Amino acid sequence: MDEDCKKNLEKGKEYALYLLGYRDRSKNEIVKKLKEKNYDKEVIEEVIYYLEEKNLLDDQKFAKEWANYSIKKGFSRKRVEQELRKKGVEEEIITNTLNTIFSRIDEEKMALEILERKGYLPLKVNLDKKEKLKQLSRILRFLYSRGFSYSTVEKLIKNYL
Repeated sequence: MDEDCKKNLEKGKEYALYLLGYRDRSKNEIVKKLKEKNYDKEVIEEVIYYLEEKNLLDDQKFAKEWANYSIKKGFSRKRVEQELRKKGVEEEIITNTLNTIFSRIDEEKMALEILERKGYLPLKVNLDKKEKLKQLSRILRFLYSRGFSYSTVEKLIKNYL
C-alpha cells in the first residue's frame, strides 16, 4: 500500500469514527457516506473491516438499538421496519430483531399510551359532530404517520374512541 493510499485509509477511518460519534449507524449507511466523500472501493472495504474488528459496526446491535429508540418515540413495528430497510439493514436481521422486540409489545396499548402522552386523549366530549370528526381525523392521521396498521387503528376506534 503506497503512502497516498495509507493517508486516504486513515482519513476514511477518521471520517467513519466521526460519523459513529454522533450515533450508531448501519454498515450500509457508513458505506454510503464514504462513497459520497469519493473514497475508493478498497478504502471503504478496509474501513468497514476495521470498524467490524473493533466492534464499532454491528448491524444486529444497530437494529436492536434503533428499534428500541423508535419504540420510545412511539413508532409501530411497520414504521421501524421501514426505517431499518431505508438504513440498509439486511432483511433477516430486521425480521429477527423485530420479532424478538415486538413479541413483548401490545401495539394497541402502545398506540393508546402515545395518544395520551401527546394530548389526544381523553377525547373532548361536548363537541358537535363536525368537530368530533375533525378530532378523530387528527388522531387517525397521527397514528398512521407513526406506522400503525389499519387493523390496529380500527380496533382502537371500536374499543376506545
